[in-house]
Amino acid sequence: GGIRSRLMQRESGGKADAVNKAGYAGLYQFGAPRLTDLGVYTPGEGENVSDKAAKGGWSGKKWSGEFHIPGFPEVKTLYDFRANPEAQEAAFGRHMEMADMEIEKNGLGKYIGQKVGGVEITQDGLRAMIHLVGLDSTKVALESGGKINPPDDNRTTVLDYAKLGLPGKGESAEDTGATLPKYVNL
Repeated sequence: GGIRSRLMQRESGGKADAVNKAGYAGLYQFGAPRLTDLGVYTPGEGENVSDKAAKGGWSGKKWSGEFHIPGFPEVKTLYDFRANPEAQEAAFGRHMEMADMEIEKNGLGKYIGQKVGGVEITQDGLRAMIHLVGLDSTKVALESGGKINPPDDNRTTVLDYAKLGLPGKGESAEDTGATLPKYVNL
């Protein structure tokens, strides 16, 4: 249960080797920019892991760098990462720790218990929002009272993901009306 299993189910259907059409990989559909921020991925030469919305930003097609997840020295490549769900779980744990730090540092805890855009905000909901679209877009949605509700590439909005933080809610795409991403084999 909890946000970990809801995000895993939503992101990959529990398939550790999943890669979506945009190049996000693994159980939680990580991209190189977030894994770089977490300190578990070093981009390869010429691999741009800047904001994908920026001109020439990360496209998800390269993954030419090297992984270095503590406790998993055998995980070096994207192939290794996709083949090792335990390493993905370790990266996810670090991701949730960083999300909690971002929530605290940016004062987002003040939204817990409030309704934003008709959705009750929880700590897990904030984590899910950050997972989907990052800190900046999460802040925009919260600060606008939900009037601005940024989507990802699959048209899933940040408030759709906030619902994943509600106990008994958000376990499936049908709960939010969103579509699940398509996966490809790389």
